[in-house]
Amino acid sequence: MKPLRRTERPPRNGESGMVLVIVALLWTALFSMAAMAIDIGFLYQSQRSVQAAADAAMLAGLPSLASGGMSAQSNAQSKAVAMATANGYTDGSGGVSVTVTPSSTSLLVKISAPQPTFFAGLFGLSSRSVTGTSVGNVTPSAPAIYAIDTNCSTDIGISINGGPTTIKGSIQSAGNLAFRTGPGAIVNGPATSTCPNPYYNPFGPVDTWNAGVPQGGQPASGDPFGYTIATNFPVANCSFGTNFSNVTPLNVNTIPGIWAAGSGPATGTLNTGVICSGSDILLNGTSITGTITMVAMGTIEASGTNFNLTAAPNGNGLIAFSMSNSGSTNNCLSPTNAIQMGTSTWTLNGSLYAPAGCISAGGGGSSFNINGSIIGYEVFTSLGGTIDSTTGGGGNYYLQQ
Repeated sequence: MKPLRRTERPPRNGESGMVLVIVALLWTALFSMAAMAIDIGFLYQSQRSVQAAADAAMLAGLPSLASGGMSAQSNAQSKAVAMATANGYTDGSGGVSVTVTPSSTSLLVKISAPQPTFFAGLFGLSSRSVTGTSVGNVTPSAPAIYAIDTNCSTDIGISINGGPTTIKGSIQSAGNLAFRTGPGAIVNGPATSTCPNPYYNPFGPVDTWNAGVPQGGQPASGDPFGYTIATNFPVANCSFGTNFSNVTPLNVNTIPGIWAAGSGPATGTLNTGVICSGSDILLNGTSITGTITMVAMGTIEASGTNFNLTAAPNGNGLIAFSMSNSGSTNNCLSPTNAIQMGTSTWTLNGSLYAPAGCISAGGGGSSFNINGSIIGYEVFTSLGGTIDSTTGGGGNYYLQQ
């Protein structure tokens, strides 16, 4: 009997089972990474959505803050909250938190919202909170009209005559405030006075108060400019008139070099610059345009028709700045006040400023327009047209983050 041959089997590879384990682990890791990538991408998109809503809410509220006034902060807050709601983020709903924090010069909006996850829940992360924060700053616009005089008995404070007049911006008086506007005024900003009874209109209640009727007993914020010639208009800024040492009245029509080639005197285009006088400045004519600022220790008187003037680049946004106290003691009845401007068809792209005297500005018809502010010890206007401080410097706002 032939013996059976024994067949030897090759030894078994002990690592072959580990390949399956490694492959399984790799697939699990890759699947987890893919799942987390989906969740991370979704959360990133959600965060961008929340940030966009925060930016939109901030920008919705910031113009109200820039307009100034007693209710500026509350108006900015309510508009920001309304915009967040319109974009689907309602405070207190579904875990959403909307926080709006206004100050006099900034607005902060923070929106937080829970966002569900798809695959991260397998690892115990069922939702994450995403947050968007937006901050904006403002340079509040100066009031359209501001009177520094604090007398509540006989002085004029602010007196607005004529009509129709549209005032875009706030009105503030440290003293009296009277409207005698005949056909009526439209006032878009708040009107306040420190005096208890600030509003008088003998023609009846024909004015429109889009921000509420004038309020008495409100403290004035103070001179919004606070400029002085010595500090804000050094001699180096003077383009014409040389400096403030001249003690005789300065007639702009006769200043050498003031008229552009082919213009003047008393008509055409003025060369750009700051006109300085240690006494008075006189300007009169027809169809005069120019980029100028008039600065005087005395009075500034300009009269004529069809003027279009813009503040000079180094003129601090002012068309006219007088340090005279003319008209401050007799209710602006002086033939020559600190600043006196008229008669019709005027556009001034800049502000009028007379911290010690009266500003009297106006003209016939409905075409005396000031894109800036009227800031004086007392202010007397008799015009039909517009005073718009929101376009004459200040009132700017921008996204900070």
